Amino acid sequence: MLEAVSAHYGKPIVVEAGKQSTSGAEDLWREWTNSLDRGRRDPTLRRDDKLRQELDTLYSDLNKKEFMKLVGKKMSKTQGSEASAHAAGRAVDIKRNTDSKIVAALATVLRKQDEGNVIHFDDAGKSLPKTISEAMKKKWK
Repeated sequence: MLEAVSAHYGKPIVVEAGKQSTSGAEDLWREWTNSLDRGRRDPTLRRDDKLRQELDTLYSDLNKKEFMKLVGKKMSKTQGSEASAHAAGRAVDIKRNTDSKIVAALATVLRKQDEGNVIHFDDAGKSLPKTISEAMKKKWK
């Protein structure tokens, strides 16, 4: 879908997060101070200040083993559809400043969620087409 929309508009789509590991722990550790902004951009963590603070302390102490353990223990119970869709390769987060036409085109086929600095897209509740038809492209203005 991203390739078709990108080609249609002749503009690249910058992906901030795509397919992630099943547990997400490695991804969280790797991106903790980058795209995750110490957990504030993660859909699950931003709702749980206590967990985010615990993970931040472990990260600051370079205690990766305990960080991973806590993620495995807590996040597996609370991960929402966004996390599981990323793990299955059915979700993507794109840059917030992506051209509005591209965002609108993606939203014709995928579920869109504004997550602050990124826009999350996944296929939850959607039936994805096997091919991108000309009729579908006509909706992309």
